[in-house]
Amino acid sequence: MKRKRRHLTAEFKARIAFEALKEEKTIQQIAVDEDVAPAQISTWKKELQERMVELFERKNASNENAKRSEAQTARLERKVGQLVTRKGISRKKVRAAGNRSEQTAMIKTQHPKLSRAQAMRACRNQPKPPRTP
Repeated sequence: MKRKRRHLTAEFKARIAFEALKEEKTIQQIAVDEDVAPAQISTWKKELQERMVELFERKNASNENAKRSEAQTARLERKVGQLVTRKGISRKKVRAAGNRSEQTAMIKTQHPKLSRAQAMRACRNQPKPPRTP
């Protein structure tokens, strides 16, 4: 018969990890006493050692990190907006150019490193302008 899965509380995990960190008992002894796998105790102990520093960090350090990431996100969003606007303006200019050769010439002047084939491909991807009667 399968054993039901246990849900261990954070307090229990912390107590076991701290006990393993003190090294008064071996991890194997703690595992037998608490009915927990030794590998799991080692994992909890390692995590406790890695995250102890967080307890003593400055309280507003996380706020500073959040402000920095928000500022970076805002800069990136502005840049995306600029690029989208620039793309829209370029598309309108190309559409207004009329026939394919004029469009190709316009794209080549804006992007001189493009080959003729790449410029033609860019023109083909543009929707055709509406015909005027």
